[in-house]
Amino acid sequence: MPPQHIRVLLASCADVCLGPVDDGGFYAIACRRIAPAMFEGVAWSTSNTLRDTVGALTYCGLSVELGPAWFDVDTPEDLQRLGAP
Repeated sequence: MPPQHIRVLLASCADVCLGPVDDGGFYAIACRRIAPAMFEGVAWSTSNTLRDTVGALTYCGLSVELGPAWFDVDTPEDLQRLGAP
């Protein structure tokens, strides 16, 4: 992934900054604050993972920001996409 994406996540002033992916999850998370229940009720590996995570974080009183979108590598097609110019 582009190093600038990580820089943006780390520079966020939000309590939590997530890097969203196009399949409904996220590729990275940067935290300035955490809470015990910040992932409570999150359905992992689904098209709702990002939405559920944002909801759980908000419920915990944490501010949330989304960083630059990218993609994750879950399939051979994703791996080809990663190598594409």
